[in-house]
Amino acid sequence: IELICAVQDTGIGIRRKDMEKLFSEYNQVDVKSNRTIEGTGLGLSITKNLVEMMSGSISVESEYGKGSVFTVRIPQGIVDDEPLGRETAASLKNFRFKNETRESKNLVRKPMPYARVLVVDDVVTNLAVAKGVMAPYGMIVDGVTSGKMAVEFLRKENVRYDAVFMDHMMPGMDGIEAVRIIRNEIGTDYARNVPIIALTANALVGNEQMFLGNGFQAFLPKPINILTLDNILNQWVRDPARETPSEEAALPSAAPELETADSLWGLKPAGINVEAALDRMNGVRESYLEILRAFVRHTPDQLDKLPLGTAEALGDYAITVHGLKGANYGIGADEAGREAAELEALAKAGRFEAVLEKTPSFIKTMKTLIAAVEATLPPLRSGGEAKPRRDKPDAAFLADLLEACKKYDIETMERLLSVLEESDYQSGGDLIAELREDLDKLEYDALRERLEKRDGAPQG
Repeated sequence: IELICAVQDTGIGIRRKDMEKLFSEYNQVDVKSNRTIEGTGLGLSITKNLVEMMSGSISVESEYGKGSVFTVRIPQGIVDDEPLGRETAASLKNFRFKNETRESKNLVRKPMPYARVLVVDDVVTNLAVAKGVMAPYGMIVDGVTSGKMAVEFLRKENVRYDAVFMDHMMPGMDGIEAVRIIRNEIGTDYARNVPIIALTANALVGNEQMFLGNGFQAFLPKPINILTLDNILNQWVRDPARETPSEEAALPSAAPELETADSLWGLKPAGINVEAALDRMNGVRESYLEILRAFVRHTPDQLDKLPLGTAEALGDYAITVHGLKGANYGIGADEAGREAAELEALAKAGRFEAVLEKTPSFIKTMKTLIAAVEATLPPLRSGGEAKPRRDKPDAAFLADLLEACKKYDIETMERLLSVLEESDYQSGGDLIAELREDLDKLEYDALRERLEKRDGAPQG
């Protein structure tokens, strides 16, 4: 066969008289127009030599002022005429970089129900986004809201995680410091070797190398691209030795039928690109709804931290608005995300007066956005039947919940509390509601203290 690769650009194009010099060494054409472009002029010459070494050819078509098309033709022998297979073909298709909507629709995910990962982010909405995009893999996804808590989870080893997704900018202990402690101070082989992936909305050139040089294995920018996530999970989490055919068959389709924004609600929340956000969820409606509910529930707490008193508070302000930036991009509120990004940059530059001036407008934008989302969210299903009424919450369940909390076993905590919520109570109902609020906010220490203070609870 003849393998043909074409690359099209929208540059200044090439004059006909310059065509013959194009592939010569040390001869950059149209020097005047390219005076601001750095380079040796060797790129096309090297390409031509490589192509000709493979018995191929390279050609160019160009219209000056509009751009060029470079075409490489290389003869290739066919090794095997056996079909690649549907799965391999679908995976290869994802390497086509096309500007089209829902390019991830055909992503073939490998189920990983045997895996368990920890996501660390101080913004609960961002944790919900991470859980949403990982849901189709069938993994258990735990979340914590601080670097300090992540260190404790890995130090105790009550649960061994296959990977940790660590946010960079967090109040108190940031991601870099948390990873330093995990790698150098915990002292176990598990802590030294568990894969840790940087998860951050600061996807700047050079950041990836900075993370890799500080104990991280990979870098995942926010908003999360599901193709990048899939590559990372396959490299650092997937374990073919733990896979069984029955597990794959039991999981829901990896590429569910995508829903349009109009089928979600009668109208879209103002300021949100629902289509783009659903794309990132691969069309999984329930995951996106949970993310929006988390946004409505937890964003007001973040906004309360924004008002500035002194210039010394700009560092904490930058961290808070950075988290809000990620949350906005996560739900598809790109305009609000850009506004947060501008405030973050101003805060990092120490421009106190500019931050003071622009913050009220941003808070207003956010409150309008929260109200728009809340107004269009469909109500939670009630289940239809009345709950059974009991005297008080089961003491054994509460004791088991406390033990799970001490072990940071989030899956068991969620399961036990869900069972307790299946009933109404003559007394103790407020406790269950408070425990739910603690768990939803990932305030595990507060949940533990509440359980230890209840009457009859074991102390310590």
